[in-house]
Amino acid sequence: MVFYLSLTILILALGAQLTLRSFGNRSTNNKSVRIYEWIFYGAIILIFANSFYLSYSQYKIWKYGPLSEFTKFFLPPHQSINYFIGYSLFNFFATYLVSLVFAFLFLKAVKYYNKKFEEKFFYPEEYYLGALAIFLSGFPGIFIYIIFLFLASALGSLILNKFSTLKGERVSFYYLWIPVAIFVIIISRYLQQLPIWQLLKL
Repeated sequence: MVFYLSLTILILALGAQLTLRSFGNRSTNNKSVRIYEWIFYGAIILIFANSFYLSYSQYKIWKYGPLSEFTKFFLPPHQSINYFIGYSLFNFFATYLVSLVFAFLFLKAVKYYNKKFEEKFFYPEEYYLGALAIFLSGFPGIFIYIIFLFLASALGSLILNKFSTLKGERVSFYYLWIPVAIFVIIISRYLQQLPIWQLLKL
């Protein structure tokens, strides 16, 4: 469910990008920034609401499921509630708790440095687009995301310089944040089978 939820949120964000700012109109307004901010914080609420739902479902399965004669011993009064809380945090929350930390670190860093350099590097909307993409990529998906983000930027810049008159220009991350995240989330279903993913996952 979280796979489709993440994709739906990212597609919504991409639709907002294409609607609120066309390729030919690079002006920024507070309304569009606020919309991306709402999408980012809305995504946090939805993802963790799903985590709570999964935790509740796990509790019901252990307590009333077909193997409840055995699994009930994982729950109070047979077991401390701390065991179930720890199990839920590790299995249903940890991936996105870690990526959320990275997202907030990104948000704080780009706001600080972009302001310091008079907003030369990012549009204000990108703060939340990047944070959203990082958060929904999960952990360890964020590492794959960063790699593909820079590969996409490098490839785009190479094509731009080779086949256009804009020599020396680089491709902006503005239209890369969300599409790359969508791509990474899709391929992550297959990458999860790789040993390196299993080694990094929580």
